[in-house]
Amino acid sequence: MRTLGATLTAAKCVALLLLGQLACTTSPLHSGIASYESGRYPEALSRLTQLEARFECLSAEHQARYYLYRGLSELAVGNACEAQHWLRQVKQLVLRRQRLLTLADRGRLNAAWRSLGMMPSQLE
Repeated sequence: MRTLGATLTAAKCVALLLLGQLACTTSPLHSGIASYESGRYPEALSRLTQLEARFECLSAEHQARYYLYRGLSELAVGNACEAQHWLRQVKQLVLRRQRLLTLADRGRLNAAWRSLGMMPSQLE
């Protein structure tokens, strides 16, 4: 019985460690989104850029939100070409799996895409 208790304790430690790593990975994403929503666009861009090196570790949902808010932040600071690049990435993901973004985020994506002079179904 002692071995089972030690195994359960070890499993709990591993689970907590993995949760901590996930929080560290997505923390710049959440803080970047919060900065964007507060109108602090250069700060949002800075926080989101920090996440680039760990991008591949993100879930598909977090990748889609990263692309979206990176594009929105670029657009907000006047970098239309960069914004188009990031928004195109999220458009391609959402075409395959619409549920990656919430309805509100899909609305933000479509509004930003239109502000770049693009039609909703247009990718190029």
